[in-house]
Amino acid sequence: MDYHVRWQSACRELEVHYDFVHYIELFGLAKAERLYKQHITRLRDDFVGQQQSMYLHRLDAVLHKLLPDLAAVADRFVVNMLAYMHTHTRTDTHWFSSHLAGESGLASCSRRVGTLNEV
Repeated sequence: MDYHVRWQSACRELEVHYDFVHYIELFGLAKAERLYKQHITRLRDDFVGQQQSMYLHRLDAVLHKLLPDLAAVADRFVVNMLAYMHTHTRTDTHWFSSHLAGESGLASCSRRVGTLNEV
């Protein structure tokens, strides 16, 4: 079941099933709604966890491609690593472009980190 489905919609679909009607008769509609909402929360949490895991895995893979050797950024300052990654030939395939600022996401991040270091 999709975690976006509201209780009212799910209840209408489940009313035709004998097991659901029997559960309502035994425990009541309020308990069924609580159980449904717990299930939906679990589904949403699982989905968010899977998305986080996928994004972190992709970030790890991209960083390994762009920074295969840490000797290339020996001083390990964030601004220098961003500058090095920005000159990499494959940068455009892994970073988005900020349409509002008219610059790549990496350049935007570099600019923000640079201003933070100046403070």
